[in-house]
Parts: sequence; C-alpha cells; structure tokens
Amino acid sequence: MLKSVREIAFSKTKKLHRRNGKVQLRFKRHFYITTCGTLLAITVLAWVQSIHVQAQSEISPTPDETKTVDNSRRLIVVTGAAGEASYGEMFEQWAQSWMSNADQAGIVVSRISENENDSTPHDQLQKAIGEIATDPSVLEAWIVLIGHGTWDGQAARFNLIGPDVSAEELANWLAPREQTTVVINCASSSAPFVTALKKQDCLVIAATNSGDEQNFCRFGRFIVDAIADARNDLDKDEQVSLLEAFIAAGRETAVYYESDKRLATEHSILDDNGDGFGTPFDWYQGTRVIVESKDKTAPDGRRANQVFFSPGVVEQQLTAGERTERDRLELKIEALRQNKTTMDEEAYYQTLEPILLELSRLYFPENQEK
Repeated sequence: MLKSVREIAFSKTKKLHRRNGKVQLRFKRHFYITTCGTLLAITVLAWVQSIHVQAQSEISPTPDETKTVDNSRRLIVVTGAAGEASYGEMFEQWAQSWMSNADQAGIVVSRISENENDSTPHDQLQKAIGEIATDPSVLEAWIVLIGHGTWDGQAARFNLIGPDVSAEELANWLAPREQTTVVINCASSSAPFVTALKKQDCLVIAATNSGDEQNFCRFGRFIVDAIADARNDLDKDEQVSLLEAFIAAGRETAVYYESDKRLATEHSILDDNGDGFGTPFDWYQGTRVIVESKDKTAPDGRRANQVFFSPGVVEQQLTAGERTERDRLELKIEALRQNKTTMDEEAYYQTLEPILLELSRLYFPENQEK
C-alpha cells in the first residue's frame, strides 16, 4: 500500500553516503512507483533527496539563542478544581509541562487556574477564547483542559474553581472561530465534549469514550509527554503530529492500567473530521485506521496527522498558504486511497501522479523546469 507523502519523503530515505564528492541516497527497500511513469519517479526522487539534504543541513539552535515567538499560534492551559492536594500537584505538573513545551515551540501561552482580581476561571476562560475566536490572525489554537469532569446524563462539565464550564458553553464560545482549533480534554466524563464541539477544523481529544467513565483520568500525564517525544514520530517526517501523540498517550495509559493490574477506567478518543464520533487509539496501525466502525462512520486521523505542536524544520519553512495547500493535497491523496480497491490500477496511478507532482512543485518550485 502506498504510504503517506511525508512518509515517502522521510522513511524511505535512511542513509546518505559520499561518492566522487557528491552526496547520494541509499534506500532501505525498493521504492515501488514505476507504474506512475518515469517522470513521476524522477520528480519524487528529487523531492525526497532535496527534503532530506535540506533538513540535514539545518543547524540546530543553541540554548542561548533567542527563541522565535509565533503569534499566529496560541495555547490556553486550563487547570481545574483539584479537590485534593495530590491531584492539584499532578495538575500543576502537567500544566507546567505544557507551558515548557510551548516555550520550546515558540507558542504564545495563556494560563487559567485560580481566581484573579475577582475574575473567576470561568470568566477568564470565556475571555481568552473570545479573543482567539474573533482574531483571524490566530491560525492555530490549542486548548488543554486539565482536571476533573462530571456528567449527569444530559450535560458534561469541566470542573473549575467557581462556576464550571459545560461542553455546550465551550462550543458556543468557539462557534465564531474558523481557523484550526485543537481541544484536549484530559478530564473524566470528557467524551460528550467531542459531540458538542463537532465542527470543521476543530480537532477534539477526550480522555474517555463516554460520559459514564467518571473516575480520575491519567491520560493528561501521557499526552503532554507524548507531544514532545520524538520517539512517537511514526511516519518518520521528523515531527510528532497530534495523531501520533494521541496514539502514544492512549497506549501508555493502557500500559499503566495493565502494569498496575487495574481495570482501565478511561479510554481516549479522537475526532478530527467534525462528525462528533471519536476513534479509539487502538484502532490504528501506524497512523492508519485498521478497524471499521459498526456504524460505518468515517475514520479520524487524517487531519490530526497534519497538525504539529512542535513543527519540524521543513514544516517551519512553509508559509501558512503553502501548508493549507499541502494539507488539501494530502487529504486528496487519502481520499483517493480509500477508493483504490474500486478503481482500475492504471486509472488509480494516473489520478495519483498529478497530485504528487503538485506537491513536488509546492515544496521545491525552483527544481521545476521553466
């Protein structure tokens, strides 16, 4: 099965060696693309080599260099009511980890935890979301809810010091926003937030798969670690996507319960296609869904695999417009793959070829013939 475009670009390129003074590539296994025609093979091979050499040639910044702050990206970290001191210590640790990761990634952070100047966390959160919801210059917003949640069979709430925030309230506050939004609810009973927040380009992760999972959740510990751990780069494009972090965190959460010989009381889900139905972490092999839902709902993960908390070198070199076009083309390829079994092989590759060539031109227009 043909892999993702970024996986082609990175996972196939394993070794560089020099011969006659020139840098050359050595592939681990045969790159099967001959059915696409000689032109496609040459173009994609040049693209792969350019990406890898360019990434390898970048000089990593030293710790003393000034970090660049990207004002188009925002993180809102919300620490809810702890109830017990032990929970409060954990919540604070997770929140600090998010803030440290954001500092490394150059993301502007808003922290919401306790009452400030007679303003409740509920009001602070509403104000912070209101600002990003109406500001089109904030191209990507991350909202992380760390704490406890409740579900009474009708409404789900995230517990704050003072008035709680319901899933419906959060959805209403985010309604005006059209740009990419990531909501990670690490609390118990968080699944109803997936349904409430369903909309285009709103990617939602919940620590539980139903409102009835009301025990304390440890998913928050694992997701903040996973988002910054390069070992979770499944498709080897030198960055960890939201999908990859979700899969890793779900796996580590399950391992925690298994190693402690306890019945798992939380099962995280992801919704990134706006249908309000989440996909469990263990439905994936690599970054692809291998389990078909009983109700035939569309699988999640394609969009989440295009969103990065800490973008890699190549990703950072793309403009916002180029990223949007890249995402569109990659989703187009994914849609084509879904129909591969119903298509004639020649027709499939003839349709695939121009999309890959468009991607090649997007990354390296200077390499194209005039």
